[in-house]
Amino acid sequence: MNFENEVRYMKVTKKISGKVITETTGWFLMGLDGTLAKSQKTRTPIWWNDAASAQTAYNNGYGGEGATPVEILLIPDTWAYNGENADPTDLEAARQRLQENKTMRVTKKQLRRIIKEEKSKLLNENNPIANAEYLQGNYSDTVAIDAVGSALAELLAGTDSAALEDLQDQDDADDAAVASVTLAVANAFQSFGMIAQYDALIRTLR
Repeated sequence: MNFENEVRYMKVTKKISGKVITETTGWFLMGLDGTLAKSQKTRTPIWWNDAASAQTAYNNGYGGEGATPVEILLIPDTWAYNGENADPTDLEAARQRLQENKTMRVTKKQLRRIIKEEKSKLLNENNPIANAEYLQGNYSDTVAIDAVGSALAELLAGTDSAALEDLQDQDDADDAAVASVTLAVANAFQSFGMIAQYDALIRTLR
């Protein structure tokens, strides 16, 4: 144990009836579920003198997947590893700290997802079609979209059928149906004050 770790190991103190009492701490390996890695010999929680030793033990197979070195106060326990075990109160506090850290990790994951989505939005700004699809997918009423599509399909089919019966030419009938639908959508744009969109569609009829 180096000097820095030795100071860390013995640094916890408190005063009782005017006397300074030094309390010792040990480094345990705490799993993601809050349980402590146990000694294979005593089957009680095992601890190390410093965080580096605990981490080395984890690297060598102690503790479950994702176990983390945590510093916990020690109390005498005849049957425990080296005669000392984790203080129950401090153990619970360590579990709470672990849970807070897990919550922070979830928050970081959410933050990465948000950043990824924002980057995707910025990229789509250079792709008008992809950007329009993104906006429609996130903000438009799908029922209304389906209704518009159905109405236009019905108009197209009805116009095509009537034009074919009158003109007796499929190509002319198709042109008439496309012109009818285009004009209907253009007029709707005009009524909404969307003049640029209206002009763009009208130009396709000329």
